[in-house]
Amino acid sequence: MLDSDGGKISDQQKSALEKAASGGKVSQADYERAWADYKQCIIDKGYAEPTFDKYDNGIYALPSYNTDGASKEAIRKLNDDLTSCSMLHVTDINTVYRLQLGNPKLLLNDKEVAADCLRKEGIKPKDYIADKLEKDLESGESAGLRDNRKALTCLVTAGVNVTASDETVWYPLK
Repeated sequence: MLDSDGGKISDQQKSALEKAASGGKVSQADYERAWADYKQCIIDKGYAEPTFDKYDNGIYALPSYNTDGASKEAIRKLNDDLTSCSMLHVTDINTVYRLQLGNPKLLLNDKEVAADCLRKEGIKPKDYIADKLEKDLESGESAGLRDNRKALTCLVTAGVNVTASDETVWYPLK
C-alpha cells in the first residue's frame, strides 16, 4: 500500500501506516489526525470548511456536497482537489482503519461485511444476506437503513456508499 500510490501521500499518513504495519493497527489518534489534515487541505485550496460525518465507531466520511450554479470547470477542479487531498491525507489510512474496525475477517465483498454487521447489531434478521442488502439499497427508501445510525455505521464502516436521510449537505463553493 505504501508504494502503490507513487509516493503521493503525506509524511503523516506514511508514518501512521508504517506504525500500523509494525504495531498491527492504525491508532485512533493517527486516524483523527489524518482527517484533520484532510480538512485543512480542503480549506487551503480555498473551499468552505467541510463538516465530516462521524459515525458511532469513530469512522469519518465526507458529506454529500452541493455545487448548484457552479461551472463545469469549478466542479472539475473541486473533484480534482478533493481527490488530491484525500489521496495525500486519508485514502490509505481510512481503508486500513475501516478494515480493522469493521472487517477483521478481510471479506472481499463490502455488502457481505455490511450484512454481517447489520445481523450482529440486531438490525436485520439472522438470514439477512448481501443480496438482500443490495436490493434494499436499490429501493428508494433503503429499507430503513438511511435513518438508523447503527445501520449507517455498519454500512459506512464496510465501505458501502450510502447517505443518511438527515445528512447535512456541504456547500464547498460558498
